[in-house]
Amino acid sequence: MNDSHQAPGDADAANSGNPVALRRIAAQFEFAMLTTVRSDGFLVGRPLQVLQIDAADAVWFFTSAASDKVGDIGCDAHVGLAFSDPQRKIFIDVSGVAEILVDRAKIDELWRPAQLIFFPGGREDASLALLRVTPHAGRYWNGNESVLGLVLKWSRALIRRERSDLGRCVNLDLAGPGAPAASAKVEADTT
Repeated sequence: MNDSHQAPGDADAANSGNPVALRRIAAQFEFAMLTTVRSDGFLVGRPLQVLQIDAADAVWFFTSAASDKVGDIGCDAHVGLAFSDPQRKIFIDVSGVAEILVDRAKIDELWRPAQLIFFPGGREDASLALLRVTPHAGRYWNGNESVLGLVLKWSRALIRRERSDLGRCVNLDLAGPGAPAASAKVEADTT
């Protein structure tokens, strides 16, 4: 994606209990792990370059129409997306429904010359397809703490023999059709 830093206020929103919009917080991630369900029921994950998160929170990727993930989605369209930035302790988990599309106008909109590595035939490559994930639920964790702060919390918890608040977790505010109303519940993530 085009933004390499956290948008102002995102950490505050997560810590205040206000739902966080997926497109606002995930815009900083260039890659996501897509998890599909194979026909034998096992889960398979693979990284994909995020091309766009649109106004309805749909996440767009390019894929080869002949890839295993397309077959997986044909059997079970339910997928998971995971975004992670361990250095800043930001993690996002999204579940949704995937679909494979061939939309030349959308391909033209999202195409970048760097994609030639994967699709040597360019935007006219016969195997090029779009993968759109429409999210239905999601959570955002922000451990917005310095290393020293985490060590102090961990030490205090050990001494007091109690759980420590190592970060905040909020539900994502999803705009897509079928998305549940976002809850403003904030949880301490102790795992």
